[in-house]
Amino acid sequence: MKNQKQCSNCGKVQELKSVKDEEESFSYRVESFDMETIDSEPEYTDDTEKEQTQERKTRVSRLQRYMDADETEPEAQHITEKNEKVLKQFQQQKQTPFNLEERIALAMKESQSSSKQEENKTEQRIEEPKRQHQQKEEIFESISSIVGMKNIKNTLTEWLQIKDARALLQSKTNIELPNVSKNIIITGNPGVGKTMLAKKLAPVLLEAGFITEDKFIDVKIDEIIGQYIGETTKKTKEKIKEAQNGVFFLDEAYRLAGGSFAGTKANFGLEAIGTIMSHMNDPKNNIVFVFAGYEDKMQEFLDENPGLRSLVNEPFRLTDYTLEELTKIGINYLQNKNYDTTQIEEIFSSYIHQNMKQGILTGNGTTVIQYADEVSNQHLLRIQNNLETKNYNLISEDVKNAFETDQEEQEGLKELFLEAKQEISELIGMHNLKREVEKLGNFQYIQNQRKKEGLKIEKKSHHMVFLGDAGTGKTTMARLIGKMFRGAGVLKNGHFVEATKDMLTAGSSIPKTVKTIVEKAKGGILFIDEAYTLTNDRSGKEVLDALIPLLENYRDDFICVFAGYEKDMQKLFQLNQGLKSRIPNHFHFEDYSADELTQMMLVKISKEEYRLAEGAHQTLQEAIALSVKQNLVDGNGRWVRNFFEQISSSQTDRLYQEGISGKKITKAEYQTFTSDDISEAIKTLHSMTTKSN
Repeated sequence: MKNQKQCSNCGKVQELKSVKDEEESFSYRVESFDMETIDSEPEYTDDTEKEQTQERKTRVSRLQRYMDADETEPEAQHITEKNEKVLKQFQQQKQTPFNLEERIALAMKESQSSSKQEENKTEQRIEEPKRQHQQKEEIFESISSIVGMKNIKNTLTEWLQIKDARALLQSKTNIELPNVSKNIIITGNPGVGKTMLAKKLAPVLLEAGFITEDKFIDVKIDEIIGQYIGETTKKTKEKIKEAQNGVFFLDEAYRLAGGSFAGTKANFGLEAIGTIMSHMNDPKNNIVFVFAGYEDKMQEFLDENPGLRSLVNEPFRLTDYTLEELTKIGINYLQNKNYDTTQIEEIFSSYIHQNMKQGILTGNGTTVIQYADEVSNQHLLRIQNNLETKNYNLISEDVKNAFETDQEEQEGLKELFLEAKQEISELIGMHNLKREVEKLGNFQYIQNQRKKEGLKIEKKSHHMVFLGDAGTGKTTMARLIGKMFRGAGVLKNGHFVEATKDMLTAGSSIPKTVKTIVEKAKGGILFIDEAYTLTNDRSGKEVLDALIPLLENYRDDFICVFAGYEKDMQKLFQLNQGLKSRIPNHFHFEDYSADELTQMMLVKISKEEYRLAEGAHQTLQEAIALSVKQNLVDGNGRWVRNFFEQISSSQTDRLYQEGISGKKITKAEYQTFTSDDISEAIKTLHSMTTKSN
């Protein structure tokens, strides 16, 4: 019986080879038994347990070798999925104990394991409501921690309560409640918490059942606007897919409409809006769309897209923070950094109140955070200057130093503003222009007065167009306006950045080059001279396409001045109406009169430490008047500079000739221009002008 066995399935008696013989003769052939014989193991009644186990191992080893054989072998191709399944079952069964005692132990172990699993499930059923309750409490706490926004916090709380009410109603009744979607618009001034609120919405919306993931995707306009037809749709869909089951947040959404993108890109903005709206209409999309921006611009955005207005069902309007709210924002910010604010809360509030009254601070939370950071800096400086101190808490001195530093800066800005206005008033000519610039300064003054009274202020774009011939003072005026607007608090730096067409079209990517130049000009003046050259070719048009949306999006951050000849600049605006509508301030620079040119020359002579000899003043007036009459004044102010250089050259030549002839030259003579110097200079200048023409 040891070398034979009877198949329990078919009854056929089979000869068994020893393991050694089997290994030697193994040739990837299946013996005359069915795979099922392994699964239905025959009972051996007259053999020992050891022999049974060894026999079983031998048969499994044999089968496994067939399973591992190269599939190109004909015999191996008979191995089927069914055989593989049977082998796995048998390999599991071969671990089963043979004696009763072991079987009972295994059964008890399995019973205990099953009981433990049931206990874990019971604990999970008990703990899950606790976890959900704790999570909801954390969300309520997050909502209540928002400073201000009382009505909005009430709305968020109602969302959570309505979810619980819906669940209760559905468990008690057969009422079919409709699915409710949420799409939100957040409006408000800078620094009132639009982005902060948007980020806090995700966990609330998740708990309220409007989304299924705590996901917040902050989408930038530049990330969805393409460079060619169809790319915008593709990019927008990718961002929407990324936001699936969560929040799709689009700040400054108004940039997509209203012609913010010039030329063909205007269509790209509308293309993005259309793609977003189609997904907002799709009930299969589990997304909450949140749009944010300035209130006036967002209203225009919705007016131009009435279909979008109907899809936005939750408007959140954020008002400026009150004195108490601003104080709380600053104090909370410091407390979250583990500062003890006990000693500074009262004085911090008083400085906030003082700055609001003086118009230095509006209801802007971002500015208050900056104040709080300065308090922290002053605290560190105080400790550094007194390393032996044992008082590491914030004290009133830290707050005082922080705010007085800011007040000193405000006083300095006021002086800068008045100084710039004085310099503008002293410019020669430009009577009408100086009056218009004065109006701009007065406008800012009145706006600051309105701030002090707590009234709403009017936001205006300050971009400008300077029309006039070369040398009429356009560059000088642009620099002084930058200085004046820095003093008025409109610009952060007031610096001057000049750009030409060649500079704007340099590099491999014109849009990138334009944006880089605008970034450099932020806080100051971007002066584009001979701007009309941007209409000459395709590259110029590409500059305008890239620049126009930046004029709108960063209108509070810099002033762009387009300068050039009036006739050519009018052509520019005719070809690009979107540009003209974004530049409200148009200034005309007239050519200087003969008297104004004479006055400019006298200023130049004095500035360079020269004086006129007796009778030379009249000669100068006559020379300039004749030049204007004969249309030989090329370049206006620049012509004056050229004329001065010719006078200086004539004087130098005269003094040299006198010196080599033996005459002693006095200090006064080195500083004096004579009538002959002027007459000689004007002849040379006229000759040069005639030849160039």
